[in-house]
Amino acid sequence: MLARLSRRGLVTAAARPPTHHRIDQSSIEFTSAPRLSALPPLDTLEFGKKFSDHMLEIDYNLVNGWGTPRIVPMGNLSVHPASHVLHYAVQCFEGTKVYKVPDGVREFRLASNIARFANSIRRSAMADLTKEDETALYELIRELVLIDEHMIPSDPGYSLYLRPTCIGTQPTLGVFPPTDAKIFVISSPVGPYYKSGFKPVSLLASTKSVRAWPGSTGAQKVGSNYGPTLLPLREAVEQGFSQILWLLPTDATAEDYFVTEVGTMNLFVAMRHSDGIEVVTPPLSDVILPGITRDSALQILRAEEDRHKLKVSERHITINEIVDAYDRGDLLEIFGTGTAAIVCPVKLIHFKGQDIHVPVDEELGAGPICKYVLDVSAEITCATLFYRSKTLTVVCFVTGCLVLAIALGRGFAVLNSDLRGHVPSAGPTDDAFTIFTTDIIIYTVAAVLGLSFLTIGGFVLSAKCVCRGNTGIGRFIRIASPEITLYTIAMLSLYAAAATNLAMPRLFGAIINLVSVPSAMSPTEKRSRLNEEVFELLVCLILANAFSGIRATSFSIAGERIVARLRKELFSSLLHQEVAMFDEIKSGELTSRLSNDVTTLQDALTVNVSVGVRSLASVIGGTIILFIISSKLTLIMLSIVPLAAIATMCYAKFVGKLSKGYQKELANSTEVATEALGSIRVVKTFPKGEAKAEARYAAHVDESYGIGVRKSFGLGGFSWVVGMMIFTAMTSVVWYGAGLVLEGEMLPGTLMSFLFYTFGSIGGSVAGLSEVFSKLAETIGATVKVFEYIDRRPQQASLTEVASDEVYQPLVCNGSLSFTEVWFAYPARSDLHVLKGITFTIQPGQTVALVGHSGAGKSTCISLILRFYDPNSGIIALDGRSLATLKDDCLRRNVSLVAQEPVLFSTSIMDNIKYGAADDITLDEVEASARAAHCHDFIMSFPEGYNTLVGERGVQLSGGQKQRVAIARAMAASPKILLLDEATSALDAENERKVQEALDELSSSRTTIVVAHRLSTVQRADVVIYIEDGRVAEQGTHHQLLAIEDGRYANLVRQQLHGSILE
Repeated sequence: MLARLSRRGLVTAAARPPTHHRIDQSSIEFTSAPRLSALPPLDTLEFGKKFSDHMLEIDYNLVNGWGTPRIVPMGNLSVHPASHVLHYAVQCFEGTKVYKVPDGVREFRLASNIARFANSIRRSAMADLTKEDETALYELIRELVLIDEHMIPSDPGYSLYLRPTCIGTQPTLGVFPPTDAKIFVISSPVGPYYKSGFKPVSLLASTKSVRAWPGSTGAQKVGSNYGPTLLPLREAVEQGFSQILWLLPTDATAEDYFVTEVGTMNLFVAMRHSDGIEVVTPPLSDVILPGITRDSALQILRAEEDRHKLKVSERHITINEIVDAYDRGDLLEIFGTGTAAIVCPVKLIHFKGQDIHVPVDEELGAGPICKYVLDVSAEITCATLFYRSKTLTVVCFVTGCLVLAIALGRGFAVLNSDLRGHVPSAGPTDDAFTIFTTDIIIYTVAAVLGLSFLTIGGFVLSAKCVCRGNTGIGRFIRIASPEITLYTIAMLSLYAAAATNLAMPRLFGAIINLVSVPSAMSPTEKRSRLNEEVFELLVCLILANAFSGIRATSFSIAGERIVARLRKELFSSLLHQEVAMFDEIKSGELTSRLSNDVTTLQDALTVNVSVGVRSLASVIGGTIILFIISSKLTLIMLSIVPLAAIATMCYAKFVGKLSKGYQKELANSTEVATEALGSIRVVKTFPKGEAKAEARYAAHVDESYGIGVRKSFGLGGFSWVVGMMIFTAMTSVVWYGAGLVLEGEMLPGTLMSFLFYTFGSIGGSVAGLSEVFSKLAETIGATVKVFEYIDRRPQQASLTEVASDEVYQPLVCNGSLSFTEVWFAYPARSDLHVLKGITFTIQPGQTVALVGHSGAGKSTCISLILRFYDPNSGIIALDGRSLATLKDDCLRRNVSLVAQEPVLFSTSIMDNIKYGAADDITLDEVEASARAAHCHDFIMSFPEGYNTLVGERGVQLSGGQKQRVAIARAMAASPKILLLDEATSALDAENERKVQEALDELSSSRTTIVVAHRLSTVQRADVVIYIEDGRVAEQGTHHQLLAIEDGRYANLVRQQLHGSILE
């Protein structure tokens, strides 16, 4: 650490007299603590009780300006007893945090805190900080954090709290601006604000005390703001409250009060209005602190305004407005925002004897808007501080360049004399060559290390700094970056194998020269030399194969990890999309993306990387060796490079476009196959079922075949062009090199070495690079859709879907349901409204039958209740709360569906029943649900009982058995609202009776909505709603509707009694 500071000019010295007016971070002085402390056990970390080893100090004088910054051991400050800070509270401070994460150290908007700190210093009349001073202070705090980095906890939620402070130090009594001041910064390791979930607070709305008043310093973090709040806070705590809700009279009558802040935090209030949800925070003024987290929360929520019909307002809000919203049931949430992304929910406000209970989730302890703000603020406002990982990447990259340059420069200088086989006038020379020399081994190892550092550093640097797109090479690098360790091992092995492979052609050449060129060596000496050369060749072969095995294993494991991670990410993204997306995109296409496209990406990040880097290393290394052997021959060979590069770029553009179409047709054929095989019984029902399925499948396969043929012709043409270039150059090399041998300018073995390098290392590697570019272009085209689906955000969303729990979670769900002027059209047919202003209300515990002709909108109502879709306009409410304010989990805990065609998963009966229940459901509870659904007996008749596998989509069970298992699944979920969508319409009389008995059991004591066509089912309903053309045409009991002369429902009943079906 000291060495690093010394290199940066941070010297240990006595304080120098200040010679500059502005803060100068370059003149910082550092004094190390005698002994560095260990990070205390995490369970002992409480806010502000443990401190780091060092602190930052900067003194200020009105005449001399800012003094020399000093980082010194943590210790007591020395101030004169007459200092302004001790008598007139001339003091201000800030608070923020830094976090340790895998890629470095992160901060929470430190620059914004410093800007506010500068404003507070100016308001306290201690000094004026320019923008340059603020930047310098940022850099000084950066140094302090890096010095005490060992004190930053790395566990999630833990951090290092930073407290910049400025105090007036002029040692003179009298109320006037001080001429002397001191900035100091201390730090403290702290634990998470909430160690186990949220802890909502209760507030006492105070009418006898204020935190700040108009014209005061409420907009600054000055100590004088906080002292007057301590006594009211103590009194509130003694009454059982957590904090004070600070109020300010709206006028002299004090009949109403503006809400300002909660405790020491900014306040947010979420209320429901007729046109949506409004989130209100008081506007900035001289009584409101411009909170950094407040600003982040506003940015986060405003980004959601258009998507979620959310209105974010900075306006005055009064306590009476909050009380009125509570009385109407429109108060949704209240929370405060504080230091470094702290978001605190409020559960109760006590005002003038009345308790205002703010809705919070009883498990989470907060509302979803509050939780969403906390989650997203941690993601989008934490920027990497000091870019440690990026710095290390740059260091890695630069180190690789330097080591490689030195190794290549020195190494090839050593090899130069050996590799230049020539024939002087005196006759042929002895072409001895060996790899077993100290210089060659040292420089080869250095070159391998340098290349590895260079490659890994370049890849990571590209991912972090250059390639920022959501597709293409940059995205590929970022996907592979978590496997950096395996890639490093693979690269080391790859370059080591390449180095040994590059030595082999030269050894072959030396052997040929040994046996073919006359020399003064005796046969015994030649045999001894031959044995040495062959032994070295054998060593190279063994090492090359060993390194290649390590390389292949490392790349393979990395690829498996990448594809597993990517498939999970893609599958998770697909599951969270809205139902409307699946109406337009076939499931077979999505299955193809999960399997085929992801596998294509795996090959690109493993096989192609391996081949590409190995080929590139061989081309570069081989070319350098060739230049050393013969620059003339090498220039002939390289003459094809520009033309080959042009051909490669043209081919990459051509094949990339075709690959998108190929993957699309492959997905379409997969969809047809999945659909036909999944419905094989339907296919086999019709005379030409198989033929039609074959024809559909063949059409897509033929289309993909056509694209594949065009790709093949393109590949063939590309290979022919590049091959002609390569072999033309090689033929030229052979002709010219043979001439050099005939003229005595080159030994035969040396020419053979050159040709080995040309045909083997260079030619094969150029072909490999061509193939890599081809595959890379295909992969980029093929994986566009994968990344589109991963990055896609659900179009049907609310705050509930981006928060981790409910926007509103009722403590008890009563089961009332209402539709109010609901209009809806399916997204795929947006011009055709299925529901047209439909309105009805269902009371808790009622059984309501939805009746009407097919296509009237009955099942659409069920889909909207389940929130498969959102209405285009109007409100669907559960217990008076719009479904749009409920997290899906909340809705699904209270609503269950039994459909006409139940879907069972291809697992056991036990797992199917447990699917919709809580994770801790017991076997006894599963059996109880099965008995209530009248399916326990037939389940136990199977040899495996509840462990019986039901087959794909429940094919091993009969229709009635499947329906009763589905009812048991719904019972296990214990819903408050039960939806029955023609649950018995496809059953025979006996099965219908059994299922109806199960449904009657399930419907008791809960709200039930039935889409039915059986008169017996409709007669038992408390309310019958007749829907026609998307509107409620009639509503009442069965007998009331029958009494309507020429009524629509009465006509349907008469039709059924005469043999027709009530749809």
